[in-house]
Amino acid sequence: MTGQGVIGEASPWLAPHPPVAARPITAVDRWRAVPHDEGLTITSRVRVDGDEQHLRGHFPNRPVFPGVFAIEAVCQAMAAATAAGVPPPELRVLRSARFTAPLLGGDELTLEIAARPHEGGWAVVAHGTRRDGTPAVRITADFGPGGGRDA
Repeated sequence: MTGQGVIGEASPWLAPHPPVAARPITAVDRWRAVPHDEGLTITSRVRVDGDEQHLRGHFPNRPVFPGVFAIEAVCQAMAAATAAGVPPPELRVLRSARFTAPLLGGDELTLEIAARPHEGGWAVVAHGTRRDGTPAVRITADFGPGGGRDA
C-alpha cells in the first residue's frame, strides 16, 4: 500500500473547531487626567476579577493578571485621556516592562502615568501598585499619533 493516501469523510469529532471568539478586555475601570506644563498625569484603576474569562488558565487555581493586560491598561488610559476628537495615540515602542509583584484575583491595579509630549507623540512612564501599596509594574513606552499608521 505504499504511495496510496487515505480518503475518508470528516466526522464530527475530527472536524476542526472554529476559534472561540474573545471579547475585548476592559483594562481601565476608572481614570482621571490632570494636564500640566509638562504634559499629563493620568491615574487609572482596574479591578482584577479572578473569575474573568481572560484569566482562566493563567494560572489554574490561581488566576494572575497577565503582564500584557497591564500594558493594555496603559494603552487604554492614554486613549481615554487624550482622545478629545482625534484618533487616540497608539503604542509605538515598548521600552521597558517590569512586573515586580503578581496581581491576583481581588487586587486592584492603580497606574500613575506621566505622559509628556515627545517627537509628535508621548513619552510615557507608568508605575502600577496593588491595592495594598505593593509596587507591581513599571512601564516605559512611546506613543505616536493614532489613526492606524504603521510604526
